[in-house]
Amino acid sequence: MAKVILDPTGLYQIPPGCTPITTEVEWLQYFFLADCTYWVKGKRLCDWSREWLRAWDKMEAIIEEKQNPDSQPESLIEPISSDSEEMPPPSVRVVCSGKGVARKPAELQVAIDNSNSLPLSNLCLYINELATFRNGTTLDARIPALEKVTLKIDIPVCPELPIRHQGNKLCLTGAIEFRLADNEVRRVPLDSESVLMVNQMFRSGLDIDEVI
Repeated sequence: MAKVILDPTGLYQIPPGCTPITTEVEWLQYFFLADCTYWVKGKRLCDWSREWLRAWDKMEAIIEEKQNPDSQPESLIEPISSDSEEMPPPSVRVVCSGKGVARKPAELQVAIDNSNSLPLSNLCLYINELATFRNGTTLDARIPALEKVTLKIDIPVCPELPIRHQGNKLCLTGAIEFRLADNEVRRVPLDSESVLMVNQMFRSGLDIDEVI
């Protein structure tokens, strides 16, 4: 029987042997085609998956739901050292934004606001909704202390919006990992304002292609 692990935080690494589900399209394409463990990432998709399973009377397929690492630090796939756990959480805000046309190159702006008295280095960006960034992309930048820096990054292929998606705003979830003063490794989630505006062709049902 297929099993489901829900990760509404989007912060955990997917272990080997699990099939990642990051969009409704992937759910409909792959789910229940094999008796394996499916890892669903992102709060909106987890809520959608839970309702789907409830409607089809398959709630028993859910074997685990990941909690926010802030409330359960011991559950992190990549735990930080005990010394850094005693430090106050870093004051870092990351907002990713951009726009593009589905299946074409686009550009992403990454605004990093470092309110710490220490610089940030060794940055790695994780974004669940963008295939290029799901396993982490290194950012060639160093963020000075008490400064805000905006980076521009190319997106090789702008994603398509999921089926039945309302509007053209795709919310981005994930995290950024960094070192404080080249020593302490930390990770913070992307700000909830992180979005990608996607224009794509869709069929209205009247044999007329339109752009949203």
